[in-house]
Amino acid sequence: MKANVRLADISRSFFEKHKVYRYRMKKIEAMSYEECIQKCHWFCEENHLVEEFEAFRQAHTGDHWYCRYLGQFVEEGLCYDIQMLAGGYIQRSALPDCEVDVQKAGQCCESCGHNF
Repeated sequence: MKANVRLADISRSFFEKHKVYRYRMKKIEAMSYEECIQKCHWFCEENHLVEEFEAFRQAHTGDHWYCRYLGQFVEEGLCYDIQMLAGGYIQRSALPDCEVDVQKAGQCCESCGHNF
């Protein structure tokens, strides 16, 4: 499951890079993990972007996850810290460099596949 979540996040980010917010009449953000992966594959095949996607995927694997709240890839530790802050387990002073709207982060983290 975690591999699909990570690949779906990378696929969503690849769509965003190409300014694709809808594909085949469906919003990218509304797609399930599996659907997003499949539609990204189709998009790459149709537009001859398979090699570009593979390079993009390799650049974004490792210890970085896509944060829906921040809208960018972040280290796994920051992801965990934002979840702990949103859940009320740590205080704002624990993340002085990152302004976090606790309510909005909580909503994003709750529906995220990386939620611990």
